Amino acid sequence: MTFFIDDTDKRNQTVKALFKEKNYLVAKNFDITAAKEGDVIIFAPNKKFTDDDLQKFPAESTLVCGNIPQNQGKILEDKHIKHINVLQDEVFAMQNSRLTAEGVLAEVLQNSQNSIFENKILILGNGRVGKATGTLLAKLGADFSICSHDPKNFAITYLFSQKNYFKNNFLQELNNFDVIINTIPAEIIPQDMYSNIKKDCLFLEIASVKTIVGDVEFVYKLCPALPQKYSALTAGKYLFECIERMLK
Repeated sequence: MTFFIDDTDKRNQTVKALFKEKNYLVAKNFDITAAKEGDVIIFAPNKKFTDDDLQKFPAESTLVCGNIPQNQGKILEDKHIKHINVLQDEVFAMQNSRLTAEGVLAEVLQNSQNSIFENKILILGNGRVGKATGTLLAKLGADFSICSHDPKNFAITYLFSQKNYFKNNFLQELNNFDVIINTIPAEIIPQDMYSNIKKDCLFLEIASVKTIVGDVEFVYKLCPALPQKYSALTAGKYLFECIERMLK
């Protein structure tokens, strides 16, 4: 069994080094055409594939990556390719969320003209990343609120801050915020409400899709793969540990 690791992603450079350190058989070059039955092919968690990409993988191999759309999963089934989805490992998901939260803080510090303590911050979403970001901001003593669409998660928000929002209740107070951090992969702010957002507001898009459409007057910044950008070494270590767990 040979490990083919796509090291164009910084995290996977650490993964590759750790596999070698533990004496796994690792291909020197990432050449899919050299992979064969029984080999393991590793990509970063955010890697997206075309149908043609998947067709090139050898039958009876193992593909390690993140989510695969259902229609593409059929291609893997037909070729008897085992899919290991690292995003289904809860330990890795929480570790990755914590690194994402650190990246969010870095983006705020780099792109806001105000001190972190003078910004009024809104976190949209209270999933893993929302909770991790809220935990970090709470430790700093920052002024922030969280919007949650789930009743149980809404109750949990009060562990972090005292002023929070359920579902769309935040829309009427959009103009109160200097920084908005969106973790929800959906357009939850209607276009006709964009004008309620401060012109100098920093809007960080942490979700996997673009949720703000058209031209806007506020600062809209896409923030994909923050762990790779700010903490690639640690993220790679966590990813390696996750892959090793799931292979066992």
